[in-house]
Amino acid sequence: MAIPSRIKARLFLCGGGGTDLGLQVQSKTFAKAFIDASDSNFKEGMSREDCYFIEGLEGSGKNRTENAKVIAPLIPEILAEHPAGDFNVVVYTLAGGSGSVIAPYLVKALLADKRPTISVVIGVTDTAQDIKNSLNTLKTLEAFSVATGQPAIVNYHENVVGQPQRVTDEDVLFCLEALGNLLTQNIDRLDLMDLTNFVQFQKVTPIQPQLAYLGIHDNRQSAMQMVEPLVTVSLHTDPDKNVAIGQPYISYAGFPRNVEELISEQLHFIVNTSDMERITTDLVSAQTALNQKLGSYRARRPIVSIDDNIGADGLIA
Repeated sequence: MAIPSRIKARLFLCGGGGTDLGLQVQSKTFAKAFIDASDSNFKEGMSREDCYFIEGLEGSGKNRTENAKVIAPLIPEILAEHPAGDFNVVVYTLAGGSGSVIAPYLVKALLADKRPTISVVIGVTDTAQDIKNSLNTLKTLEAFSVATGQPAIVNYHENVVGQPQRVTDEDVLFCLEALGNLLTQNIDRLDLMDLTNFVQFQKVTPIQPQLAYLGIHDNRQSAMQMVEPLVTVSLHTDPDKNVAIGQPYISYAGFPRNVEELISEQLHFIVNTSDMERITTDLVSAQTALNQKLGSYRARRPIVSIDDNIGADGLIA
C-alpha cells in the first residue's frame, strides 16, 4: 500500500505489547506503523510495508539499556519510512525492553518537530524489574518533554496484579477507538489547531511543558472526577448536551459529522498533571514495598559439600 502524501493520524505500535494491541484497533482513522526489535513479532494481519524491524536485534529481555545505543540513531530512518501524521499516537508497554526504548525516542523526535503526540501506555507492577522499567520510562518521557519544550501526554493504564491482562487491554482499545473518533478531522467546530493546542497546552495555559495525563471518558460523571483539568475536548452527537467539564483553562467541543462512527454519544478528553503525580507516587510505593519484601529473601545453603566425591568434570559419584 502506497504511503499517502498526507497522513491525518499515525498510530505507532511499538514492541510486542504495542503490536498486539495495534492488530485489534478497528478505527479507519489511523495509518498504522509497527516498530519492533524482533522480527518474531511479525504476525498475521500485519503488512510488511507497515513494519520496521531493527536488524540484528532479538528483543531486549526487559533490559532497557541493552539496545538503546542501537535504537536511538535509527529513529530518523524509522520516521522517513513511516512519516508522522498531523497527529500521532504511540502505543507501548512501559515495562518491556524494546517498546519502552523505541517509543520514547520516537516521541522525543515527534515532540522536537512540534508534532502533536500522545502516548497510550501500560504500566506493569508484577515484578521489581517491571516497576523499575515503568517508572524509568515515565521519567524518560518527562526528561524528553523538558528537553524539547513540549508536553509529553500519556494516557496511562496498568496491569493489575491478579487481574487478567485482557481487562486492561480492553480499556486501552476503548481509548484508541475514542482517539480514532477524535482525530478524523471531520468534526464541526473542532479543527487541527484546537487539537494541537489541546496537547501542546503551554500555548493556552500558564503551565510549562512536562509529563501530563490524558483521561478519556464516555460519560460526564467519570469525567468530572478528574481534578485540576488544564484543557478539555468533548465530542457530542447532541449540541444541547455540550456543557464544559470542570473549570479548565480552556475547553473545546466538536460535533462529528459521521455520527454513526462514534463509539459513544459523548466522549471527553481531559489533560491534567495531578493524575500523573498520583500514578508515579503509586509506582514508587509499589516499588518500595516489593523491594522490602525481596530484601528478606536469602540464598539457601549449598547441598554440595567438601565431603562429596566430585569428579574432575563436576560429576558427583
